Amino acid sequence: MLHFNFSHKSAVRELTVLIMLAVCSAYAGAQDAAITVTGLRDETSAKNIAGSVNIITADDIATSGKTNITSVLEDIPGISLSGTTGSTRRGVSVGGYGDNSYGRVLILLDGVPLNNPDMSAPDLSWIQISSIKQIEIVKGDGSALYGNQASAGVISITTKDAGKKSAFAEAGASTGKSVFGSAGVASAGDSYGAAVNATVYNERSRRENGDSYTGTAGAAGYYDVTDSLTVHTNIQAFNDRYGMPAYTLKRDSSAANDTKSYADDFGVFAMIRPEWSFSEKGKITVPVAYQYKNTESLMSSSYNYAAKVNRHVCTFRPDITYKLSDSFKIYGAADSEFTNIHSKTGSDASFDALDDDSYASEPHMKTWNIAPVVRLTCITGALQLEGTGRYDYYKVHYENSANADVSKSFASPVWQLSALYHVTDTDVFASSAYASFGSIFRYPFTDEMGNFYGYRTDDFNDLKAEKGYSARIGYKGVLKSADFDIYGGWSSTDNEIVYDASSYSNINMDPVNRWTAGISISVQPIEMVTLNAGYTYVNAKFTESAYDGNSVPLVSDHTVLAGCTVTPMRQISAGVSVRVDSPYYLATDFANAQDREPWSCDLSANTAFHVTDDVTLFMSGNNLLEKAKADYAGYSAVKGAYYYPHDGRSFTFKARITY
Repeated sequence: MLHFNFSHKSAVRELTVLIMLAVCSAYAGAQDAAITVTGLRDETSAKNIAGSVNIITADDIATSGKTNITSVLEDIPGISLSGTTGSTRRGVSVGGYGDNSYGRVLILLDGVPLNNPDMSAPDLSWIQISSIKQIEIVKGDGSALYGNQASAGVISITTKDAGKKSAFAEAGASTGKSVFGSAGVASAGDSYGAAVNATVYNERSRRENGDSYTGTAGAAGYYDVTDSLTVHTNIQAFNDRYGMPAYTLKRDSSAANDTKSYADDFGVFAMIRPEWSFSEKGKITVPVAYQYKNTESLMSSSYNYAAKVNRHVCTFRPDITYKLSDSFKIYGAADSEFTNIHSKTGSDASFDALDDDSYASEPHMKTWNIAPVVRLTCITGALQLEGTGRYDYYKVHYENSANADVSKSFASPVWQLSALYHVTDTDVFASSAYASFGSIFRYPFTDEMGNFYGYRTDDFNDLKAEKGYSARIGYKGVLKSADFDIYGGWSSTDNEIVYDASSYSNINMDPVNRWTAGISISVQPIEMVTLNAGYTYVNAKFTESAYDGNSVPLVSDHTVLAGCTVTPMRQISAGVSVRVDSPYYLATDFANAQDREPWSCDLSANTAFHVTDDVTLFMSGNNLLEKAKADYAGYSAVKGAYYYPHDGRSFTFKARITY
């Protein structure tokens, strides 16, 4: 990334130029009215969503040559990524939440939440990119419809159904000696489809102890029991081992460090989803899922510990959609989830102590959540009105080796009202204006209340749930060769949970206000050229506290993306894109007393060459300007400013064969 060290006036001047480029250009991945999405938890046209939606299809992913989900999401306006353990495990931020933002962005795989019950970011590296049918990004508060961890937005990943007999294999490598490969076969009959895939990814980092390995194998399929009843299944098993490099005191440092810290994850995801269309007007879906994840982490740096953490998550989310008439539709669901987390942790950087049961602490937490949901949709002419109500109940029980035995519950009604008006609806131009207003509710992570790693595992933080309100307005449209989305939003959150470096614990912060605005446009001036751009503005401020008026750390006020894709002939496509982020304050610098991270600019390019209908070659380059950038930057009174540097320029080569 290129960091501009220039004056404020110059920064404004450069930003203005980029915004003009965004307005005159467009951003790929904006919505297409013809695409069916699940942003309202039942299938509907994208143009009927009263909100901002970005859609990434399997074709978009295939043409990009991307090798993991995080690299795909990085190209979406309004999304930023940060992390300390490699590019494929970065956390997703939407709407200016900064650190721990992954607790406010709900990640769904075939309708099942993937967010970890503790504070670790959802690990998307094990999801096989070749199995993805569609990714939907719905920005804005989704607490009423989706519940906990959706206050900033929802990312819904849908996997493919095997529709025919097929097979594929792909392999590639990137500079820095990273290698990856994936293969799969599928078969289908009149009433069934099944696919088996496997992926390995070995990421090499320029930093010592920054390497990682991910291996995933799985199977998915469906069976038509009757004309009206279909059962879908998805089973995945993965192993993810990654180093945890120590921080550096320089943003551009790739120097060796003496840490030997690492983590080793093993997990299983299993889901079955019967779908019954009991009439032309109604449908019942019953997703049931089980997730298991075992993490063994060994920390050997500024402080030492070893930990083994087991997580069991059971999810049951039945729902029903019924069309009462052409004007009225009702949706109902009963979301429930049970989690069981058990940890052994010791103060020595060795697993021997844990195996001998001479551990320092053994925290254990169980949680149970249930939430009935009802949404009523009323359509009259060009106007669509919706009201969603939810009652969220969450109970947690925590105990540890220090004889702590604590039970606590959280409960709250959550609601949202929205309106969408189809301003124009013709074959040439379809556009709509929308508005929404509702409440926010998020209860604490298990690890925000009781630590499962390292030290202070005998503490239990008596935290309050986050509550607040949000509002959003926008205007979007689709033309024959262009589409656009313009939106603005506001939210105010009480008791927002943040990490306090001075007390080494999580605390409730006084209210935080956020104002957001954005525009994304996609234009195809001629058949072989697509221009794309997007701009996002975020103003996130603390209020009514010692930090009144200060900015939330790790939030860039301005982000601009722009790009161009050219397809001069059927066999060849090439693209170039640029992303610019404005300065932001370091993590935990609530006082805004430290220097901000400077402006950054990332230039990337990709090309695809279809040798035959079955063979495609890809080449891409990232961070082509080879400038310093931190994947994560923080501040503490002991260390000062510290960084987890980005790996820098890289080139990737990939070949794909299909049958």
